[in-house]
Parts: sequence; C-alpha cells; structure tokens
Amino acid sequence: MEKRIFTRVANVFPITLKFSDPSNKTLDSSGETVNVSEMGLCIALGNPLPMINTAGTISVNSTPKYPSFEADVQLIWKSAESKKTKTFYGVRFLGLKEKQIDTLKNILSDSKKRTFVFEKTVYLCDTNAEGNVYFARYFDWQGMAREEFVKVNVPSLFSILQSGVKLITVEAHAEYKNESLLYDKILIGITIRNLKKASLDLIFTYRNKENNKLIATGWEKLAFADKSGNLIPIPDDIRENAKYFLIEE
Repeated sequence: MEKRIFTRVANVFPITLKFSDPSNKTLDSSGETVNVSEMGLCIALGNPLPMINTAGTISVNSTPKYPSFEADVQLIWKSAESKKTKTFYGVRFLGLKEKQIDTLKNILSDSKKRTFVFEKTVYLCDTNAEGNVYFARYFDWQGMAREEFVKVNVPSLFSILQSGVKLITVEAHAEYKNESLLYDKILIGITIRNLKKASLDLIFTYRNKENNKLIATGWEKLAFADKSGNLIPIPDDIRENAKYFLIEE
C-alpha cells in the first residue's frame, strides 16, 4: 500500500486553472477538486491540458463554508485514465500564504470529523462461553450500524429499494484487535472509501467508549443492481450523501 506523508481527503470544490503555453498564450480550464491535502490537490478537468511540470494559477471556490482563494501551483502529473469527459491531474501548491494554509487546515480538520458513530452495548447474548464477544457478532453489529447509517443519512433509500433497486453486500471483512466484554459500550464508526461508479466501501472501526481502545476494524463492499440482478450505477441520491463521509488516505 502506498504511504503518504500528508493525508488526502475527498472534497469537491469548483476550480479554474490558468496556464501559459510556450507561446505565452493563456490556457484556461475549469473543473473540480477530487481530494485535498496541505501540499496539493487532485483535480478533474473538463478540458485537458497538454503540459506537465508547468506553473500556473488555480482558483478554488470552496464557499460557502470556507473562503475561496487563488494559489500558484505546478501541474505534476496527468492520469492516463479518464472518466467520461474528465481528465485527472495532480497539482502542487507553490508558496501558500498564511490565510490559504488556514483554510486548507480547516477543510482537512472538518473532513476528519466526517465519521458516523453508532453505539452498541455488549449483552449476554453477544458473548461466548469465555465471556468475551463472539467473533460473528461483529458482522451483526456492522449490519446494525449500516442500517442506522442509512436511516439517518439516506432517508430516500426505502423508496429507492421499492423501485426495484437491490443493495448487494459483495464482501465483508473483520479484523480483531482486542477483546470486548459484557456491558462494554462499543462505538462503531463508519466512513466511506473507494466510491466508484457502481460500488462503495463502508469502513468500520470498533472502539471501547470508556478507554477508546481499538477493538476491531472491518469493511464491506456494497454494490447496486436492477430487478434482474445486473449491476447499475449508484443512485444519485445515495452517491451525493455518501460524499460527505468519503475519506481517502
């Protein structure tokens, strides 16, 4: 797995790029951010730019919560892949000012708070003969947490399912770190990663409420299908609500 010094978090803000080609002709392209870090951005542009390692100016419209700003940047990579009419680029900030740095830190800080939390108390029916939680219960809890997550954040899901759309659990995993015991209160956090055209991953963390000890981690890959079982794109309402909890590192 690739290791990065600076955490990147998914955020979508409108942007405009301005570059000059070798003949000093100004080239403009508009698009949106894909993810943000203190060092730079991954962006998606509607009009491809041919140059790499070229300096320019980016305007980030991060309103209404955060102030918009302009910054000098360098285009450092271009993805060989494109998605429909978008091409992906990496840009590095060049000499950010203090206010710009503060804005980025606020965006990153808020994004790290985008975790849905479900609380579960350990009861006798959750434990085994040795007194700790039976391993299969963590999958039951993932299901409970997922249902509450959907109830709170995607209230339209019931009507979407009534229309014939099927929610499919493609994979489910759990990794056990420490034991939990009778009457422990467990905080189950949910974030989202790998938001793709037809699937997404729910990421689970299990922590003891009293001492914050990590009990377990887990993830589920979810996909969507039509009445015939054919995979379909994630419904728009679900995708838009999922973006709030989308985290990438």
